[in-house]
Amino acid sequence: MLHLSDLYPPVLGGLERVVQDLSSGLARRGAEAAVATLIRGATPTPGVQIFTLDSLSAAIPGLHADASRPFHPTAPDLRVAAGLEHVVREFNPDVVHAHSWLANSWLVLARRHPRVRTVLYAHDYGLFCSRKTNQHDGTGEACGRPALVRCVRCATDQYGRAKSTVLSSGLRVMARSYRRADAVVAVSAAVSSTLASTLGLPTPQVIPPALDLADFSARDPQRPDFLPDGPFVLYAGQLSAHKGVDVLLEAVRGLPGVSLVMLGIPKTGWQVPDDPHVVVRLGVPHEIVMACWRYATVGVVPSLWADPMPLVALEAMSAGCPVVASDVGGLRDSVADGETGFKVPPGDPAALREGLRRVLAEDRLRSIMTVNARSRYVRFGFDAVLDQWSTLYRRLPRSRSEVARWE
Repeated sequence: MLHLSDLYPPVLGGLERVVQDLSSGLARRGAEAAVATLIRGATPTPGVQIFTLDSLSAAIPGLHADASRPFHPTAPDLRVAAGLEHVVREFNPDVVHAHSWLANSWLVLARRHPRVRTVLYAHDYGLFCSRKTNQHDGTGEACGRPALVRCVRCATDQYGRAKSTVLSSGLRVMARSYRRADAVVAVSAAVSSTLASTLGLPTPQVIPPALDLADFSARDPQRPDFLPDGPFVLYAGQLSAHKGVDVLLEAVRGLPGVSLVMLGIPKTGWQVPDDPHVVVRLGVPHEIVMACWRYATVGVVPSLWADPMPLVALEAMSAGCPVVASDVGGLRDSVADGETGFKVPPGDPAALREGLRRVLAEDRLRSIMTVNARSRYVRFGFDAVLDQWSTLYRRLPRSRSEVARWE
């Protein structure tokens, strides 16, 4: 099993954690597992062989906004493709499981290796959207079917006109190549339905993220000393407008006596609020975040966009923390309204405030939701997800003739 991921730990990110946990989990089950990545100095993972790939794009000065995060382009990279050819011949995988735009270099090689099956795992909307958000001009509105001119214009604010044109054009060219995969899998029902409608693929199977939280669940962690006394609401994630943090701040202002703890990394332009009831901590290690979920009164995921599958909701559930979340994207899969928390309209501070108020004020309801959250998490638990992947691998078509119906 060869996993392809642009980035890998120590780079911090949900996708990178999922790739690391999934590959190591499969290795513990006896699979030969490897990861090919563009990251140098990748974190060693027991049982997983790491291959580092060179890319032409990484060698171009100024192409990447952050040189420590060298994303693969939306079209094949000849140097990456040459490296992948070498890796496949050396490691000899049965399956190449692509999690990122590295798939674009593998797909030009796949026909040379008819014995190797290809799985594309869509963690977001990046198979057709260069911003990976499927948001029109950052408004929160879904784009629908991609159109080149509109996509270039939309992504210009993020990448600049030249990069936007190249990235959007690459996705346009590669769109048909995705049909060559033996399986396309989505991280949530929202991503699955969007891929089916925008790319004309058979509706992808949904498999949730593989998160190995067993060590955290088994611990009785020490209470982090920065947590406030009394009840508090916990937010963990990027501190930016599209994640709904401004809506959250407005909602919490109407909850007297309640503190808000925000853990994350601020996006450029976001200001730490000057409020004694708001505790902000940046760059908090994951084990401390998990400890905070154990002590939080209620968690909150107030995303304004169709967030594909926020991992923080699953982490909160694993710790028995009720969650009030926007009724969007993958949160529709994870949060059971009225059972493990509440789902509220995105961008509505009054509705968000009322959902938080009910969990904070009703002790019996909160106790029931705590039990339900742990129970519901089992269906998203690590072993259950590994079982789903193992079943999918076994059922992959064995010949190109079986895949031809996709094309």
